[in-house]
Amino acid sequence: MGLFDEDTTGGQETPPPFQPNKTAFQDINVDTEFTPFGRILTAVEGKRWPTEAYFSQILNKDNESSSLQESRLAINQQYNVIYDLELKVLVPLPINPTFNEQSHEFTATGEANMAPGVRPNLGDMFIATLLDGRKGLFQISEPPIPLSIYLQQMYRITYVLKDFLYQSAYDDLMKKVVRKYYYVPSFLDSGINPVITDEAHEQYKYLRELSESTPIYYLTKFFNREYGTLILPGQGQRVIYDPFLTTFVSNIWQNMDLGPYHGMNFLNVMDSTIRDFKTLFDGILTTDNRLMDLIVTKMPVLDSWQFLNNPYFYGANYMGVPFVVFPNSPEMYGTDYPDYKPKAVSLMPSGRRQIQVRYTLDQMYPDGTLDGEYDSINFPSIKPVTIDDYYILSEDFYSHRPGNLSTLEALVWQALDARQVEATELVSMFDEARNWNDLEQFYYIPLLCSLIPYALRGLPA
Repeated sequence: MGLFDEDTTGGQETPPPFQPNKTAFQDINVDTEFTPFGRILTAVEGKRWPTEAYFSQILNKDNESSSLQESRLAINQQYNVIYDLELKVLVPLPINPTFNEQSHEFTATGEANMAPGVRPNLGDMFIATLLDGRKGLFQISEPPIPLSIYLQQMYRITYVLKDFLYQSAYDDLMKKVVRKYYYVPSFLDSGINPVITDEAHEQYKYLRELSESTPIYYLTKFFNREYGTLILPGQGQRVIYDPFLTTFVSNIWQNMDLGPYHGMNFLNVMDSTIRDFKTLFDGILTTDNRLMDLIVTKMPVLDSWQFLNNPYFYGANYMGVPFVVFPNSPEMYGTDYPDYKPKAVSLMPSGRRQIQVRYTLDQMYPDGTLDGEYDSINFPSIKPVTIDDYYILSEDFYSHRPGNLSTLEALVWQALDARQVEATELVSMFDEARNWNDLEQFYYIPLLCSLIPYALRGLPA
């Protein structure tokens, strides 16, 4: 017998079963980036069918959806009316509808997709034009079917032609309308709620009208036919070209039909030296308020002979323009002239050119002089372009001092910070702009036009 007894069972024990580490549950990674549904609307099935008016029921826990009942009091059946709502028709109304011999009535039904922005209800009514030109009164006859699980929801609806539209039914519908809205399909492309109030629609129409009419007014007044480009007004005998303003105007109106003003000259001020200057206009076009920390804030008027020594490159000097608005930088004169500093001049305040409606010299110049062409007017909503030596807007704007900003400067910062502006204030500034001095019109009207898209975002929904 040994000192230690031999364990004869140790090697025969069954080891415990292997227990792998459990893999922790991993949720699905969610991409929180929001993509406007309007970007894929071109792929939505169906033929466009605009409705004249869509009557959406106002429902709560105390009432249920139902079709129009002329016998019901308006307080018990209320609607929100939405004008100009578009449907995408999948199954059109049949040319030969089903005839019910018992009720002696035709039954005409159809199907359509409804774009985002409106949630349909069973029993909602709408008015639309039929093939023969008459107006029909339609009702959603089956529960709408949602087509996606996303925030901007689309629905498929089945509708039935209730009757041709008669005055009594129309009057009863309008008596039960609580609020009026309008549907703007183009807002879907920008991720804006396409349903806007009646008051906002008036501002929308006016802003659209301004965006179409203002470019022609502006170019007719400030386009210089001799040089084929924009020349600063009210500077006496000095011909001054601003390349940054001219490029900005071209960018914001490039997709518009401007007739003879297409092909405007852009005088070359970017020669062999790389001059990548960022200005106020770059901040507005990119809506990047961080870029405002890097822009050039002062733009004096320089002699154009400092730009481009080769006429092949279409420089300002060889086009006969003696002055150019440009940063007074050492890059302008390079190392060949180390002691030279370019002379910079300032802009002259301008008045407003009076509209000539009289034809004799005595009537035009009743005071006997010929220097009454301009009349200078000051407005509280803007500051003069020449109020200081900062480019277009004042030092208060570039220093972002909210308490000292003009209305225009405040709107520009609203666009840069919030990417939307108050539409009412912008509309009032457009109305006032016709009476501004010429130099202020020259610089500020393009700024107002660039703010229109941000005002559309600020319309009340």
